[in-house]
Amino acid sequence: MKITNEHLVTDQWEIDKWDQYFVEENKKLDTKIYSSVLEERLRTNKIIKSFRIKKTVEPVWPVFIQQLVQDLNPSIKLFEIKTAGYYRSQNNIVFKVLEYKIHESFCIQWFANKQRINRNILVSHNSKSTKITYVDITKGPTSVQGYFERRIKNVYVKRQRSAFKVQKLKLKIALGLIPDRKISWVQLKIDKILKRSADKY
Repeated sequence: MKITNEHLVTDQWEIDKWDQYFVEENKKLDTKIYSSVLEERLRTNKIIKSFRIKKTVEPVWPVFIQQLVQDLNPSIKLFEIKTAGYYRSQNNIVFKVLEYKIHESFCIQWFANKQRINRNILVSHNSKSTKITYVDITKGPTSVQGYFERRIKNVYVKRQRSAFKVQKLKLKIALGLIPDRKISWVQLKIDKILKRSADKY
């Protein structure tokens, strides 16, 4: 498939090609393979993490979503995000924004190593605080996993959990919820989490 180095997919011909690709890949992975319900369930892995922050959603939303986008590709700006848009990550993987509702949800999907990855950020809030829920769902073509596959899966889960911890701490720093005297300590904690995550595999 034709690709470019730009972070936004804007050419209509290319958009049509990616539309077709995503439909075909989703159809493949949604096709039932096993007669056993348990075997089918084992094709899917889900990670759910959440936290509440003592700030209203208005300051929290743009900072947190920009953090997530920066991790995917620093060139992507918040105002460029739209539902059904296609974008490129730093390693040139194309992802699609399935849903983008300000102050409510940011859901993206991409395919890699025969897996479908859906990453969803769901937000609920009131006049005093904001709750952010992170849901990461991966689905593959088989439930059969050897040692190597299980190892990769476990590393992926641990890295996603670590990444969520880091995003939470960075958000608190950005929103001024960490006292100045503790910022260097929190930054050191972030560095340690990232190092442990990188050393897992």
